[in-house]
Amino acid sequence: METFHGTVHLPGTEKAMDIQLDVDWEKKRVNLRIPDRPSGVEEWDGVMVQTIYNQELVFRTKGLPGALAHWWHFFRAKHGGLFGIILTLPDWEGKWLQCTANLDKGELVS
Repeated sequence: METFHGTVHLPGTEKAMDIQLDVDWEKKRVNLRIPDRPSGVEEWDGVMVQTIYNQELVFRTKGLPGALAHWWHFFRAKHGGLFGIILTLPDWEGKWLQCTANLDKGELVS
């Protein structure tokens, strides 16, 4: 299992938040943690749909505030962390909201 962290302004949310992403490449499991969520819910399981060794992953989360679902597509960066894009399903006007994210390797420091 590898852990990554960073500050991300998720599509559909009001501000950037610190996140921690735990990836189990072998079991194809992902867990997202956002400790400062005002809703009280801090963790979400991701449904992994694709991995290429431990270099690329695609997964979906549901239930995060701001959108019905978020799709995450990340690649291994040169520094050992992850770089990628996060998108939402289209909103009522047909717009796809998105952001890029750069996650460092290691746990989130509170």
